Amino acid sequence: MERRLAFVVVSLLIALTCAQEAALDAYYLSVDVFESGEAHCTLSLTYRQDGDELSGGYLVLPGKASYVSVTDEEGALKFGSAEVDNLTEVRFLFRDIIPDSEEYRVTVDFWTFDLTRKDQDEWVLEVAYVDPPMVERYSLAVTLPEGAAYNPGDETWSSVQADGGRVILSTEGAIGDTLVAYSLPSDRNTALPELALGLLIFLVGAIVGYRTFLREPVAEQERDITRLLDDTERKVYQLLSTEGPSLRQSDIVERTGLPKSTVSRTLERLERKKIVTKERVGREYKIILA
Repeated sequence: MERRLAFVVVSLLIALTCAQEAALDAYYLSVDVFESGEAHCTLSLTYRQDGDELSGGYLVLPGKASYVSVTDEEGALKFGSAEVDNLTEVRFLFRDIIPDSEEYRVTVDFWTFDLTRKDQDEWVLEVAYVDPPMVERYSLAVTLPEGAAYNPGDETWSSVQADGGRVILSTEGAIGDTLVAYSLPSDRNTALPELALGLLIFLVGAIVGYRTFLREPVAEQERDITRLLDDTERKVYQLLSTEGPSLRQSDIVERTGLPKSTVSRTLERLERKKIVTKERVGREYKIILA
């Protein structure tokens, strides 16, 4: 059976320094994904002076970036980056104050492995926005790995084209969440060792869990489970225990108040520990307490 490799691009959030959101005029995102699991993202931003003095910008990248650069039309800009809650925060200064009604273009280029995860029989790339900025112009281009087969879903692309062995999808209009599913022919070969290891771990875990179940009452088991979880995992587990046993992933985000990226990573860990399972429903997942 094929394994699913999931590429999740989560929560691209733009805020501006010393300016209103209206000063961000254009937002062009290009995501180039590779079979290795690395994603190369290029974010082209166009700022416009809108009454307040505008001298710099602020950007939160999805995940932890392995490389970041910030440039304008003349080259590198002064910027700083820091990791905050498993995300990369970037602040940068413009070369000059933007004159009234003129544009200033900035390119933020970054590479990251932190957006990738494996999941059953297909790959998924998700671009999700939290409080997206108001912009006049928006576009998104996604280039799939070489040899990938695009699996059409509910999303509507203005263009789907082939470039050699790669598929390029593009859209423009209003900023919105986007999900792309695709498969790779190499999944069948590379997934076998991982499948065998996963099966072995599952069998050992099942035996240990069954023996534990025979020795202890259910309430005691639940106390033992929570002792093995960190604070975020325990919060999600207790929510499912009291309001579940199944909830949509978006409901978990809303009821816990945790960031979408944090919930996604927490559910991955709980799934690996066989505490929850995920079931695809439309464009999102239903989380089921095991």
